[in-house]
Amino acid sequence: MCAGIKLVVAESIERIYRENCQNLGVLTTTDFSLLDKVRRGEVIPLSAFTRARARSPAASSSTALVHSPTARLKGEVVLHRQTRSGR
Repeated sequence: MCAGIKLVVAESIERIYRENCQNLGVLTTTDFSLLDKVRRGEVIPLSAFTRARARSPAASSSTALVHSPTARLKGEVVLHRQTRSGR
């Protein structure tokens, strides 16, 4: 473990930081209710840290400015070629 850190609890966790922590074996969560369980010494299932993370409405919307390449490959998002008038 890096500096003995085993768990990071924060309001938000950027993807790259979360992935780096995962690579180091450090658990991350935005669920502050887990802190009480940790303090009581309760067993917390790994699924509490690996469940799907909520995405912002903009990120999951088909109107988002940047679409996931996976969504495009699955046909979930259709990109339309923009045309410029006067050319």
